[in-house]
Amino acid sequence: MREKKQKLIDYNKNCILNAAGELFHRNGTAKTTMDEIARAADCSKATIYVYFKNKDDIYYHIVLEYMTALRDGLTQCFGRHNDYASAYRSLCDTLVRFEQDNPMYFECMLGCISTEPEEQEKLPVLKTIFDVGEEINTIVCDFLESGKTDGFIRPDVDSLQAAFVLWSSICGLISLYANKKTYFEQNLAFTQDDFLANGFAMILKMITNGGV
Repeated sequence: MREKKQKLIDYNKNCILNAAGELFHRNGTAKTTMDEIARAADCSKATIYVYFKNKDDIYYHIVLEYMTALRDGLTQCFGRHNDYASAYRSLCDTLVRFEQDNPMYFECMLGCISTEPEEQEKLPVLKTIFDVGEEINTIVCDFLESGKTDGFIRPDVDSLQAAFVLWSSICGLISLYANKKTYFEQNLAFTQDDFLANGFAMILKMITNGGV
C-alpha cells in the first residue's frame, strides 16, 4: 500500500515538473503562471501545492534534476578514461552538451542560488542543490589532486581554487560562444568546435606540467 502511494506521489510530481519545464522553456519562468502549469499537468492548483510551495520551488526542483544529472555525467567522465587529458576533454564535452540541451538551466547553474539558511528553510530544495554543487566541486578537486599526484597537474596549483577557475573558465567560454555565435561565425570565421577546443586547451595548459 505504501509503495503504491509513493508511486502515485512520484507520478504526480513528475507530471507537474515536466509540464512546468516545457512552459518555462517556451514562455520563460516569469511569464508562466501556476494556472498554466496546472492545466498542462492536468491537475488542480491545489494538487500542485501539495507537492510544491510555489513556482520557485518547482523551478528549483527542475534545476536540481539537471544538476544531479550533470554530477552523474561528470562522475562517468572521470571514471571511463585512463588519461587525464581525455578525462578533461570529456568534462568539457559534457558541459557543452548540457548547455546545448538545457541553456536556461545552464545559466541558472552559473548564477546566484541562495545559500542563506532562512531561504533554505523556506525552500529546502535550495540546500539539496547546494549539496549537489559541493559534490560536483569535490569531483573536480579530486581530479586535480589525482593529476598532481601523477605529475600531470603542476604541484603548486591550489586544487580548490583551480577547481573554481576551471569550472568558471570552461562554462564562461561555452556561454560566450552561445551568446555571440553569429558574431564569431560571421566576423571571425570561428566554428564552435574550433573556438571551444582551442579555448579548453588554453585553460588546461595553465595548470599542467609543460602543457598537453
